[in-house]
Amino acid sequence: MDQPEVTQQLADQYVATGNVSAVMLAGSLGRGRGDEFSDVELDVYWTTPPSDDQRRTPALALGGEVTTLWPYDADDAEWSEDVRVRGVDVTVSGFTTAEIGRWTTSLAAPDDLYLLRQMRMSAIHGGKPLHGKELVAQWRTAAAYPDNLAVATADSFLAPSRLSRWRIWPALVQREDLAMLQRACSEVTEVLLGTLCAVNRIYIEHPSFKWSRHLASRFALAPNDFSERFFYALTLGPVHSAPELHTLLTQTVQLVASDLPEVDTSKIESVLKGRSR
Repeated sequence: MDQPEVTQQLADQYVATGNVSAVMLAGSLGRGRGDEFSDVELDVYWTTPPSDDQRRTPALALGGEVTTLWPYDADDAEWSEDVRVRGVDVTVSGFTTAEIGRWTTSLAAPDDLYLLRQMRMSAIHGGKPLHGKELVAQWRTAAAYPDNLAVATADSFLAPSRLSRWRIWPALVQREDLAMLQRACSEVTEVLLGTLCAVNRIYIEHPSFKWSRHLASRFALAPNDFSERFFYALTLGPVHSAPELHTLLTQTVQLVASDLPEVDTSKIESVLKGRSR
């Protein structure tokens, strides 16, 4: 039996508990870009908080095993279990439908970038519904990206604290201080991708921007030829990539000033000017 069939049968068994409103195939497989390295991930949306028996039963009903039953994570509002069914390893994440409703509402009036909630909304928008398609469609409509979240996200990624090393990038290049320069370049790549997610009203999928080429291909608003310039720069090594990354950062800040005038871009002027030490 192949992986898609096992995954669908496992989803069916979660629904059979009588306490599940929706199940989605998540991760790269759910987004239609899976490869030989992709894990099988299921997101289960419980109607009410599940019992441990309800979490164990689906895999056991198919003759499988629960390899790990993780305790409830209050910070992430998530239940998680690792199961193996007919040779297929599946990571299952569980959330209540009520929690999703609260998160959707909170995103309209954020007081920070709400990274965890953005990742959940990204999963809902990008995953493949296996059960509860109507509910998922309702969530997708309710979870349209709000402008206030774009401002909060851009504010967070353009905070000077994220770019403290970048202030001295010319000195690092001149000294060939490669270890610190490499770290500074890595920080700038995340600032660029996170900020452009805000400008383009795209929920952040992964905290380290995995599948970044796919993400960059979705940027309708970005510096000219952003994807080509960005990924080419990353192939050059930090000494040669730093000037181009700095140019991209400057152009991205200009774009934010135009598209999101509520963001105070003056906070990073000293970073863009740079200084030697």
